[in-house]
Amino acid sequence: NGSGKSNLMDAISFVVGVRSSHLRSGQVSELVTTGEKNAYVSLAFVQPNGNEIVFRRDIKNAQATYSIDGKTVTSAAYLDRLASFGVLTKTR
Repeated sequence: NGSGKSNLMDAISFVVGVRSSHLRSGQVSELVTTGEKNAYVSLAFVQPNGNEIVFRRDIKNAQATYSIDGKTVTSAAYLDRLASFGVLTKTR
């Protein structure tokens, strides 16, 4: 009905590391609004001690990058850290 539910689910899937080919688009560049070159999605986990860990996945010029607490990391390190919180991304 046009309320953006699919866009929200794509954003969540994207930030937890699901490959763009498994989303509704086939390429990373198709995830960015027409006319834009950059986009990002952030996800914050608040631990029981109050510390916050921020996961962020950026698209810049059709290239995806991963960061944790502002530090750029590899895809593998990003997915491993998410897994430590019980977030698994191997859905397909």
